[in-house]
Amino acid sequence: MVIAYLILCHKDPDFIYRVAKKLTVNTDNEVYIHVDSKFNLEPFKNVKTLKNVYLIEEREKNYWGGFNSVKATVNLFNNALKGNAQRFIVLQGTDYPVKSNKYINDFFEKNKDIEFCKAFNLSTSKEKKNYMKVYGYHSFDLDRNEINFKALIAKFFSLINRFGVKYKKGFYIRKETYEKYDYYWGWAQIALTRQCVKYIVEFYDNNYEFNQNMKHKFPPDEIYIPTILYNSIFREKIGKLSVISEKEATNENMLNLTYFEYPTEVKLYKNIKDIDLENLKDFLFIRKVNSESKKLLEFIDEKYSKDEF
Repeated sequence: MVIAYLILCHKDPDFIYRVAKKLTVNTDNEVYIHVDSKFNLEPFKNVKTLKNVYLIEEREKNYWGGFNSVKATVNLFNNALKGNAQRFIVLQGTDYPVKSNKYINDFFEKNKDIEFCKAFNLSTSKEKKNYMKVYGYHSFDLDRNEINFKALIAKFFSLINRFGVKYKKGFYIRKETYEKYDYYWGWAQIALTRQCVKYIVEFYDNNYEFNQNMKHKFPPDEIYIPTILYNSIFREKIGKLSVISEKEATNENMLNLTYFEYPTEVKLYKNIKDIDLENLKDFLFIRKVNSESKKLLEFIDEKYSKDEF
């Protein structure tokens, strides 16, 4: 099996090089990298010396919580579909493999028809912090530090959203078919089959109004793909552990194949003592590490990225 790894990043080129090298060693795996267009591409070009590693040319200005991250992901999908991959794994710039390439490839060989994209229904949610992701109005594809009309409007609605007033439809109606789409939310780290990725790209290309609507959900990169899949035939192919009930949806059991902790804020793991490494046994990747995590990464490579782990 050939795996395409799709990485969205904006900094730490040395870490991105390390990740790309590890994911491709002794395999035919492919790595496609999107570097935020607000940042200089030059420091990342060293990855082009690696086999089957590509910096894509179609780059977006990504802002935290903005729809451009969806555009960037679709750009990665389009580039990767030109290759030979049967499995497409979306990673971000602080994700790192904790298993060997053989282990990961074997895992997907055994689960070749499963889509890893856990999510739960936001449209039927009773929790304000959840339902306001879609019933409120959000706008993040801009520099919110600038003083201009759009930034002021975005800040105004951010304040209004805190009151939990449902002033937007919490679902989407496709005009062509009158189908009602509930919105679903899950983490952005997903692993999809080739057939599924082709479906998402075709949907993106043919549903302009849906895309415009999704620009004002929060955050689009964690809602866009789950919403498409949970309202499609792929719903039945999402892993058996898929969370579709809000009651079950804790930070811990919403994880797909990437481990991280999110008690009150996302935690950066820098040292071995920062994490109980036994927690990684059921996962293929760890989230929130970088070049400052050198000793931890070396320990993972030496002790935990073995085929028998």
